[in-house]
Amino acid sequence: MSLASPASVTSRAWRLRAVDLLCVAAAALLLPSTPWGHPSVVGFALLVVAIGFSNTALIHVTVARQRVSFTLTEGLIAGAYLMSPGSWIIVPAVVGLIPMLVINKSSALKVQHNVAQYIVATAVASYVVNALNNTIPACIVGMAAWWVASQIMSAIPLSIMSGEGFAKMICDQFDVLYKEGAKSGRVMAIALHPYLIGVPHRIGAFDAALKYICKHKKVWKATGSEIAEHYLAQFGGGKVASKSLARERAERRAADRAGGRR
Repeated sequence: MSLASPASVTSRAWRLRAVDLLCVAAAALLLPSTPWGHPSVVGFALLVVAIGFSNTALIHVTVARQRVSFTLTEGLIAGAYLMSPGSWIIVPAVVGLIPMLVINKSSALKVQHNVAQYIVATAVASYVVNALNNTIPACIVGMAAWWVASQIMSAIPLSIMSGEGFAKMICDQFDVLYKEGAKSGRVMAIALHPYLIGVPHRIGAFDAALKYICKHKKVWKATGSEIAEHYLAQFGGGKVASKSLARERAERRAADRAGGRR
């Protein structure tokens, strides 16, 4: 399988660095219109520690049998805007990101992009909150702007990734999980969002990655309903459902619709 060459990987890394610098430069244009604010020394230090701890201590919640992980970072930043709005919040937001990057042993490129992401998102939020006169509704709108800017920055690495890089990312993930799976089972999920694989230059790469995965032995290629059926067979009394959960749900919805038309 032909994967990305070192030269193409280096080229994309430099493109990402250039885009990050341009985004930070654009965010810096908002700072003259955003007052620094009047944070106390204690409040500044507490926010740095709180954000650093929040980024490393994930909160896990099970919703509809799905495990969801999140942090309280956004809430801490929103609270800081309520107490003492201003561009000063950019500093603790970025400094508080460092412990997570160190613990995860992130690459220099990832550190640079995450720092740029927090600078841009927090600068945008600070500008919006100040423009709306630092009210509670302004903080809500500002955090919405923070989230939108953060999501846009998160999408930049994928937007400049070539098809070969996309395939290599999937294959590298599989190689690690396949090796770990020799001792204990591992689950690999591939994001199939339209903006990821619904573009012509990635469809072939996605197909090549699937062929790479399927040529390995002892790989169970299961749908979500098949995984659920296997779980029920193991922990639901040892009986496999007579029909798939997906089909059962579809029949139930059809029956509900039919009942509604009567």
